[in-house]
Amino acid sequence: AGGVAVGVWLAMRSGVRLDRLGTAFTYLGYAVPNFWLAALLLWFADAPHLVLGHLVDVAPYVSFGDPLFEVGTLAKLALPTAVLSTTLFASQLRYTRAETLEHLGTDLVTQLRAYGIGDRGVARHLLRLSAPLLLSLFVVDLFSVLVVAVFVLEYVFDLPGFGSLAYGAIVGRDVPMLLGTTMVIAIVGVLGHTLSDLATLALDPRTREGEL
Repeated sequence: AGGVAVGVWLAMRSGVRLDRLGTAFTYLGYAVPNFWLAALLLWFADAPHLVLGHLVDVAPYVSFGDPLFEVGTLAKLALPTAVLSTTLFASQLRYTRAETLEHLGTDLVTQLRAYGIGDRGVARHLLRLSAPLLLSLFVVDLFSVLVVAVFVLEYVFDLPGFGSLAYGAIVGRDVPMLLGTTMVIAIVGVLGHTLSDLATLALDPRTREGEL
């Protein structure tokens, strides 16, 4: 949601210095590896000479059985969440900005401006046009992040999650567990793309023309 909102906002102000800064941040979010960013944030959080080190407790980390909605547990999950969201935020910002810029020069925007509709109304109409494509790209990015990045982040942050379970199965050559985790990934991928196709049918009536 944040990437979409910022992407539209930057596209409506294309060419200004803030737009160039946002574009640079997008490429930086893609370029920085998640495991390096995780290690850097851990160093900042645990450094005794930094103020952040007195605010974030990084050891011990969360474990099975900890209450999820307690302040301490949420604080310990803040750094992994920030790292995991970096790639998704950058990708949604980039896609939304590109799609919005593509539609800004169309006759639709000219007509909306002629009716006296402001930037917020124009952005809402452009998002309706871009929603099917943005949703499909979001599902692909989310699946790739959860499958690839979660393994690295759980190892760096020492989190007892799905990635740690699959990694332990690989190291221990536990074939049944490895097959089970692989099946979970495949099922989640199929269900995710199915839900994305159904949502596209609901968002874009043009995709239902072949059924009529």
